[in-house]
Amino acid sequence: MVKMWFTKFELKEVVGAGTLEKICDNCGNVGEHTLAEAPYGLGIGIPFMRPVLSTHRAYALRCPICSDAERISKDEAKALMRRGK
Repeated sequence: MVKMWFTKFELKEVVGAGTLEKICDNCGNVGEHTLAEAPYGLGIGIPFMRPVLSTHRAYALRCPICSDAERISKDEAKALMRRGK
């Protein structure tokens, strides 16, 4: 989860992005990790509520077995998005 102000936001899967087969750091299983994103930074919206628009996105690879997420850079995420299309 990504914390923004006083609210935590769930990671949402990036539709159409490629996957990456790797060993999960949490459970040790090998699987096709999916790309997920969550908003962070300054947001426009009602305080204490989910923002309508945020300034940045955080990207992570999510394990298909235990759902643990490992944060990755924006460049790595963009490469996975290009590979999936």
